[in-house]
Amino acid sequence: MKAVCLKAPFTVCIEEVPIPERKPGEALLKILSASLCGSDVNAYRGGGKKFSYPSVIGHEVVAEVAGIDDGRPFKKGDRVLINPYVYCGKCYPCSLGHTNCCESLQVLGCGAAKGAMSEFFVHPDHLLVPLPDSIDLLTAPLAEPLAIALHGLHQAGIGQSMPTKIEYAVIIGAGSIGLLAAMACRHFGVAPILIDILDSRLSYAASLGFTYTINSASRDAVQAISEITNGVMAKAVLEMSGATAAIQSTLSYASYCGTIAYTGWPSSMTTLDTSLITLKELTLKGARTATSELAEAVTLIEEHKIDVSPILTRTVTLEEIPAALKALSDHPEEYLKITALF
Repeated sequence: MKAVCLKAPFTVCIEEVPIPERKPGEALLKILSASLCGSDVNAYRGGGKKFSYPSVIGHEVVAEVAGIDDGRPFKKGDRVLINPYVYCGKCYPCSLGHTNCCESLQVLGCGAAKGAMSEFFVHPDHLLVPLPDSIDLLTAPLAEPLAIALHGLHQAGIGQSMPTKIEYAVIIGAGSIGLLAAMACRHFGVAPILIDILDSRLSYAASLGFTYTINSASRDAVQAISEITNGVMAKAVLEMSGATAAIQSTLSYASYCGTIAYTGWPSSMTTLDTSLITLKELTLKGARTATSELAEAVTLIEEHKIDVSPILTRTVTLEEIPAALKALSDHPEEYLKITALF
């Protein structure tokens, strides 16, 4: 079978590899479509200490069940979204249901775990999410990044039932995750305030109907947020860029008794002004990957409550993925999501 292999940093190719053999408890999956993501770009650029080469990339993946044990919830021919977060089920976070924080979490295509950008893949059959036939194969993989955005929102107190009324949420980073978070905010009745340093991203956000956009490189974002919120500031702040300055700015953007959720991964340690945390009595939360939000994302897409199609910038074939990955790495400002049909 064909697989997208990273041989070394900046060296990616289509390679012929053996079709994997299914073990009990696993499903053999025929891959239908997959989207490229920032993690794939990071692996392409070097991946850090945890990434090992050679490896196969890919964790935003949709498949058809080609083989599975009898008596399982799925059968041959079913379409599924792959849950790429492989957890142990035994550690303390797993015992709490926080499988996304498993002490030995393996994310497909990241670190040592082989990714799923290949014609066939084997995966634990309990880590599959039903995918209705009504969902387009080009947009279906975007349920995974939508789930990450949803998890960030939920950590910040935004969802179907909100204990505190949240009128505005600041979202830092108007890339794919930030825009998906803004779409989800709008669905939940919260007005998003999108902050970025690229006018092109903010202009695109405005074209999607988002009223509040701020370029923090050319405008005083604190003053702008204050004007929008009538001086209250944002009761929820979602940091989705990972930039050091952006992470530090969250404390100023948040209201008194506000909640901040950190989804973006910084490249180095970031210092925070703890006096502001104490003064405002802020709640700071990490927001790592997703859990039940994967199924929630599929439902929201299926029921046309969130249209993820504006996030799809380009479609390619399996053979075109290496060139597409290089383009995404070289010109990230030109793309949101690239999906490959297999």
